[in-house]
Amino acid sequence: MKTILVVDNHPVILKLLVEFLKKQGHEVITAEDGLAALEFLKKARPDIIFTDLIMPNIGGEKLCQVIRSRPELKNLHIIIYSATVLEDATNILNLGADACIAKGPFKNTETHIAKVIEHIDSGTLHELKGTILGGEDLYKRHITSELLFSKRHYESIFNSMPEGVMEFTLDGKIFHANAAALALCGLREEDLLASGFPELFTGTHRERLHTLLHTLGHAPVVIGETEPVLLNGKMVTIHFLPSRDESHAFIIAILRDLTEKIATIRELEMMRRQQERILNAVGEGIFGLDTKGRITFANPAALALLDYEPHELVGSSLQQIVHACKQEEDLICPEKDCPICAVSQDGIMRKGTETFWRKNGTPFPVRFTSTPIVEDYTILGAVVAFADITDRKKMEERLRESAMTDELTALFNRRGFMTLADKLIKISVRDKTDLLLI
Repeated sequence: MKTILVVDNHPVILKLLVEFLKKQGHEVITAEDGLAALEFLKKARPDIIFTDLIMPNIGGEKLCQVIRSRPELKNLHIIIYSATVLEDATNILNLGADACIAKGPFKNTETHIAKVIEHIDSGTLHELKGTILGGEDLYKRHITSELLFSKRHYESIFNSMPEGVMEFTLDGKIFHANAAALALCGLREEDLLASGFPELFTGTHRERLHTLLHTLGHAPVVIGETEPVLLNGKMVTIHFLPSRDESHAFIIAILRDLTEKIATIRELEMMRRQQERILNAVGEGIFGLDTKGRITFANPAALALLDYEPHELVGSSLQQIVHACKQEEDLICPEKDCPICAVSQDGIMRKGTETFWRKNGTPFPVRFTSTPIVEDYTILGAVVAFADITDRKKMEERLRESAMTDELTALFNRRGFMTLADKLIKISVRDKTDLLLI
């Protein structure tokens, strides 16, 4: 007597197989799909398993792969009993099954099943390997071949998706996963299938998923980027989609790995802080300008030099706030005539000296460099660095005075006298007046 596990989702076929095998004196256990079969195999070890290929949840193909990957099941005889063995012969013979029987008239099937069990009893089952029993009574069906092709095409697309996708039952048992999901979990497909979805996670993340799945209704639920969960050392978001086919309710989980994104955000934040520290440490004032000449940022040195608060500067026009370009009529010059703002229009760097105005209305001379910000040949604005040169101007004035006057008497020296005399002579000639120099 053998203990036999029969796996098929068709109730009539299941009943016929069970009745025949029991008449032969064998103990028979049934499972409606590969997922139920794997659950049974966790608790018991049958001698033989008869399995269909096309079933919901885990099909016969995956079931064979899982069984053959587990050393504790190496002595289990696998017999494929399917209606698609002729159309899919090449693939089926590579699944590791010990024998294949084509579904046909059940009287013929009984003969083939008895033959297989007889070979098992005699230790000659290897003689049937590579053959399809009952195939001579059937013919290939074009529609079946097309359906198998469509299935493989779908699997190819499914496994090419960048997001991890898993399908599991309402109680969390995984029956389908693509390549990206396997990579996220760090598991082989054989080890992932039939395991519990929440058990892939640890600690509070597992508890959170248990609670979520117990309360999941018909509407999609998203674990988003603000509160991701940890999976195999990776932070992931999960989009749960409750679904149903003709006979089964199940859940689709779409997983997206945020690890690289989070690392990039952290790196950018570190760079931003580093740049902010540099800007804050620079002694020169620094502005950022957009293409309309509005201030987008100002470092602490700029705020201190101008005596403004950040909110008073950011968003305001540079000309109206600090660079009045005052003319004799006391009017603000057009933006196009402003050498600092013009950089954000024509993209040409400029250096020079100008007059800036503090919040209290007092002017002071500055040395500036205005540099365009360009990306992909598009001008995005400008960066303006400036320094107060009041002390330098005073020093230059003192140097000019010292070159023209005597240090002790503060009177004109020879150079100063000659410069003044030359100037006065030119005025006299221009005005046609007499000049007396003493």
